[in-house]
Amino acid sequence: MRKLFLLSLMLVASFSMSARNVPAGYVDLGLPSGTMWKATNEPGQYMFLTAQNQFGDNLPSREQCKELFANCSCQWAENMCIVTGPNGNKISFSYEGLVNCNEERANCGESAELWLTEAVSSTEGACLEIHKKSKTHNTSLSKNCNRLSVHLVCK
Repeated sequence: MRKLFLLSLMLVASFSMSARNVPAGYVDLGLPSGTMWKATNEPGQYMFLTAQNQFGDNLPSREQCKELFANCSCQWAENMCIVTGPNGNKISFSYEGLVNCNEERANCGESAELWLTEAVSSTEGACLEIHKKSKTHNTSLSKNCNRLSVHLVCK
């Protein structure tokens, strides 16, 4: 009986140490780094400096995007790209396009364009582009005055 009790305690301790606390709204995709991604884009679109000030280190980096697409599969749906992690959990990127510096909407329904954490220069920031038609994703640059979507991460 005592051995069974000790074994039960060890199993509970083992499970407690391996279980992850996932913040509300985030999804553990099972990535090697342990990075968790928000289930969906944040509402609205932001200029680069506004996104940096409001979300800071919760904006993904180029490396985190590289890890995401190297380890996950993509399903190209009508209104979003659905990304499935190695553990089967899913997140989505809505095809919201952008609002350019002249306040004109572009690529709505065709691509997801999202700010990354890296500032490239005083006039440009790094962004992630996910294109529905070509079924591709890449990191690129965007003018800081453009308004792009935001998709958050946490460790």
